[in-house]
Amino acid sequence: MAKNFDKEQTRVAFMGTNFSRAFANQFFEHKISGYIAWIQEPEEQSTGGGARARQAIVLRSADARPMIAIGWVNVATKQCLLRSYECVMAMHRQRFPDAAELDEIAYNLFFKAVRPFFEQREMKVEIEERAPDRRPPLSPQAAPPPAPALFKVAAAEPTAGWFAENRTRLLMIGGLLLASLIVVLLFALRR
Repeated sequence: MAKNFDKEQTRVAFMGTNFSRAFANQFFEHKISGYIAWIQEPEEQSTGGGARARQAIVLRSADARPMIAIGWVNVATKQCLLRSYECVMAMHRQRFPDAAELDEIAYNLFFKAVRPFFEQREMKVEIEERAPDRRPPLSPQAAPPPAPALFKVAAAEPTAGWFAENRTRLLMIGGLLLASLIVVLLFALRR
């Protein structure tokens, strides 16, 4: 366990951060076609009691190539998903059709070394052999309902009825703009 525990950071986020650092220490020398494996640390100081504890396992490069998702780990539920070489390459080709191939031998050597890392930490390891089928785009009938509009627009040009329906919203926005202007002016006057 790291000694620098941030009081604002929750227990699960702290465990996730430590887990990703232990992984990095163990596998920083495993290079796969110029990539290194990495577990992304929790983005926030709280995972919502473990509800947002899933961390991506990715291959990242020192140059500008896109990261490659190779699985995920959840320290709260002690679960892990690792993707086989075939699965990783199929998913990567779906997103980036012109992407270069990873070195299959290097990936499989890493894969053999990484699975025991998780199992030694009492993680339930699942292996994904095949890439999930790409889903076709939603049909208009299956599309989710549109987000509520800020203003109700009944005609191409605002009418008296439109102003009446949106009076409260307009007053709120006007108040926010006025408050922002006052803050800017006060800040400018202090200089």
